Amino acid sequence: MSRKGKGGWRPPPGSVRPPEKAPAGFGNRPFADSLKDAKPARPKAQPAAPAPKPARRLPDPRGVVRGRPPATTPRPEQPEAPLASYSYEDRVAFQQAFGGVRPLAAKRTARRPVSLDARPARDPAASAAADQSARVQLQHLVAEAAHFDLERGEDGVSLLRRGAHRSHLRALRDGATHALPRLDLHGMTAREAADAVVSFIRTERRRGTRTVLIIHGKGLHSEDGRGVLADEVLDALRRRVGHQVLAATTAPARCGGQGAIVVRLGDH
Repeated sequence: MSRKGKGGWRPPPGSVRPPEKAPAGFGNRPFADSLKDAKPARPKAQPAAPAPKPARRLPDPRGVVRGRPPATTPRPEQPEAPLASYSYEDRVAFQQAFGGVRPLAAKRTARRPVSLDARPARDPAASAAADQSARVQLQHLVAEAAHFDLERGEDGVSLLRRGAHRSHLRALRDGATHALPRLDLHGMTAREAADAVVSFIRTERRRGTRTVLIIHGKGLHSEDGRGVLADEVLDALRRRVGHQVLAATTAPARCGGQGAIVVRLGDH
């Protein structure tokens, strides 16, 4: 049962209030009815904006790239002053003594380029002759280091190295025989004879021979009656192979007498 008071009808507690009727003409909604079954349109996706290009860095006139801090070049370490460890009085004294000294300017001389092609070609024959001459001079120097005593008499000549015993001369006169190795110089010039003597002495010494015989001739056909080759033999024995010779003497009559020389070679 409804209650009705001063304010009109009121619904009982716990009841549902009926809906109020809309005024006439209010329910006519043509746009709302047409849009009732329509689906809402999705917004179109906007294209993504392109990424901005990085700004181009222009070289700075001062050598520094914009946007980047300038590179700092480390300064080289300054060497310590040479007088830094001295006292003030010493530095003042040094300045007063050497303050006006200046280094001298070094003179520079231009070096001339040396061309290897500019050197003259060496003649092989001239080189061989120069080498032979130097070798002969060296042999003379070596031979002159051994001094000899030369004696001449009616019986012939004798040559003895200084310091050697005279028994070598007696052994040469008594022991000379025809079986000794010999060199005959007949028909040779003085230079040929000297070279032959040097070669013969060296060869026999390498073989271990102790005594040799050199035949130079008596010089019967020479102008003064004296054999020219005899002096050449003695000179070659003293000056060119003196370090290999102990003694030499005129051969006994059975081995040629005045026309030959017996030579005693040194120890090996």
